[in-house]
Amino acid sequence: MAQLAHPDSDISVHEWYEEPLYNYIKSTSITCNHAGGSAVLGLANVSDPGVHSGHTVYVRARYSNAFKFELLQGTTVIHNSGNVALTHDYVIYSFTLSEAEAATITDYTDLRIRITNVTPDGTCSISKNSLYLSVPDVVPSFQHLKVRVSGVWTPVVAVKVKVSGAWVPVKVSARVNGEWKTIHEN
Repeated sequence: MAQLAHPDSDISVHEWYEEPLYNYIKSTSITCNHAGGSAVLGLANVSDPGVHSGHTVYVRARYSNAFKFELLQGTTVIHNSGNVALTHDYVIYSFTLSEAEAATITDYTDLRIRITNVTPDGTCSISKNSLYLSVPDVVPSFQHLKVRVSGVWTPVVAVKVKVSGAWVPVKVSARVNGEWKTIHEN
């Protein structure tokens, strides 16, 4: 599974017709047809997944000319889609962050999406409930793992196995979203 961050607030909606814009995106299609018009939408909070892969912005859009989609943390651009030439039919566009870009996210509660019309007389229509950021579920860790010792539940602080009579530290992995992730290493 993945965590999905849909728009949940308007930060700025210059020259977009519908307000509150984030609410229109949830319930109907929205349109902007002013050159240079932009909108910044706050995204719902998600938890830091503990990995830097699998961060993708999705939008189902159509109409004419070029638009740009950016993922922001506050006012800092994390990812810029570049100019996207929209078609007359609805298409799902996806923009996957590099691991380096995802690593720059320090606050998953302050993420935003900026949509900009970059062409004169360009028109964009975004389909109902189709603009969002997808990030992986939180990678499990041992911070919440407990074992029962002499009838008392005790947090796990290290994992070791006995090999040839000696206790040695081990690395523990778990399968998360189809990928093996290290969840503990001594």
